[in-house]
Amino acid sequence: MLLSVKVKEEFTGPFTQAMERFEEIAARCGVEPPTVCPLCGRENCDGSAMIKNAYTSVHKSCLERMHQGVSAQAERNLREGSYLSGICGGLAFGILATIPTILSIWFLERIMALLMMLIPLGASYGYKKCNGKRSRAAGPILIILSLASMYFMEYVFIVLTYMRFRSLTMGAALARTLPYLLDPAYWIDITKGAGMELIFLGVAIFASWKTLMETADGDISAAAVSLDTFQGRPTAASAETAADAEGGVVSFGSRIEF
Repeated sequence: MLLSVKVKEEFTGPFTQAMERFEEIAARCGVEPPTVCPLCGRENCDGSAMIKNAYTSVHKSCLERMHQGVSAQAERNLREGSYLSGICGGLAFGILATIPTILSIWFLERIMALLMMLIPLGASYGYKKCNGKRSRAAGPILIILSLASMYFMEYVFIVLTYMRFRSLTMGAALARTLPYLLDPAYWIDITKGAGMELIFLGVAIFASWKTLMETADGDISAAAVSLDTFQGRPTAASAETAADAEGGVVSFGSRIEF
């Protein structure tokens, strides 16, 4: 369980004291903080830090290595990443992510919002997988790729409809429908007829907003926050001294972790 509380600056002192007292009571009741480092999987952590929006036990050396690795990878992406390769990968995976929605509409005759969520997530995965440059422009690019994937899905429905109801082969259906792509009226009709899909895709983009807007600079900042929030734990000697001074009560800082 994680308890997150925002405290105004003027209440930091009293809040810290209250949390230290709470931790002491929790320890007496047998509620102990996690002892395994999430970065290396080993015990004997020498402190705690904020990792992925949760305070947890960790080794400072692991945090430093993570920060160095994330920073190096992010800087490499900003230096060597390519918008072109990212767009190609994002579009390819975005189109692949439309397959479950195509199948659900074709066989079940219904649109499932949960399946539409796969489209922006697939585009994001493909963009990163193909070393797309993760700058601030990446988010808008992924939204455009998600829309492009949805319009491709609509075109696939037209091809399938020609094949099914006009008894055409795939080649004949493609030859009949490809010219439509050059006609602006086609895109207007598609947009008018895809109202539900657009709504569900909008919901999917909103739900995936944090993932779509991730940047290399954001990764560096998140790693830096984890390192900055590190709180070392007192050694056995200092803990014993504190216990003598406080009558046997040892305080391990103002953090709550279960």
